[in-house]
Amino acid sequence: ILTGGRDFAVDVRAVDGSIVMDLDDDIWVVPANGGEAERIADSAQPLRRPRWSPDGQSLLYVAESDAGSEIRLHDLQTASAQPAGVQSAHSQDPGWHPDGDRIVFSSARHATGLDLWETDLPTGLSWRLTSDPGDELQPAWSANGQHLVWVRRDADGYALMLRRRGEPATMVLQADTPLSSPAWRPDGSLLTYLRQTPEGRILEMVILSEPALIREISREPALVDAPVSWPDRQRMYYTANQQIRSRGFEDRRSRPVHFRAFVEPVAPPPPRAIRQRELPVIDPPTGRLIIRSARLYDGIWQGYRPQMDVVIEGGKVVSVDRRTDRQDGIVL
Repeated sequence: ILTGGRDFAVDVRAVDGSIVMDLDDDIWVVPANGGEAERIADSAQPLRRPRWSPDGQSLLYVAESDAGSEIRLHDLQTASAQPAGVQSAHSQDPGWHPDGDRIVFSSARHATGLDLWETDLPTGLSWRLTSDPGDELQPAWSANGQHLVWVRRDADGYALMLRRRGEPATMVLQADTPLSSPAWRPDGSLLTYLRQTPEGRILEMVILSEPALIREISREPALVDAPVSWPDRQRMYYTANQQIRSRGFEDRRSRPVHFRAFVEPVAPPPPRAIRQRELPVIDPPTGRLIIRSARLYDGIWQGYRPQMDVVIEGGKVVSVDRRTDRQDGIVL
């Protein structure tokens, strides 16, 4: 049984709060408030970074292997997975466009390193979004589908890049140490991301004002390098300290979401044969005895039962009845 993990990511389904995670190299779903996890995808290959589709009926995740990594599309209704139409030996960081028909990802298809690509799922057509020197990583569309954010990694370090609709890409912030995992707040007012420091990762946000404002959110231990999941504008989910953590936007602390994942099937215990024992009846009285009670407590009814008769034959209780006139036994 697993109740946590070292490096697993989570995403929350907005319609019901269900949490998908990539625990123990497989894909699991946890109820909104925690509880028993259900494994919905397993493979000989490690499966990473699941993301709910906008309608909550499908999942994107990455299957890793020695030959590279492949983006798969998992249909929850048919419980089947297939390649997501991405023609590349190495693709990563998949994310959904809010229309549910397109996915954005990072892929190495040319000599320029990792570039951003987009694929239309119904037709399978793909097109390149960036071609800058270095690597473009971890893209994320805004909730309205108009703005795109990603991480650029080159000789100058790391930068958080933002392309608003109809405008050229601009640098939101730059750092010498790694930046990763950008995510949009649903109202588009800010971005969360992770910054690597000598002490560990820090969860920060950049408020998209003029000028932009940077604020720290959390320094919890063992923050996992994966985007924060925002089911709504007031709550975020992420993994830290080997747990799923939930945090209100204005809260000072996060709280754990507890779960149990049965990695190995739990075998039912073998049936136990319980030997029935009966006390021997020694010298039973002959005839019928009626014990007439003022009130009776039998451990079954809620409270005492008034005016009851306990009928005994052959040394055993045969009935418990309401008091009545009896002429067929000895009344005690």
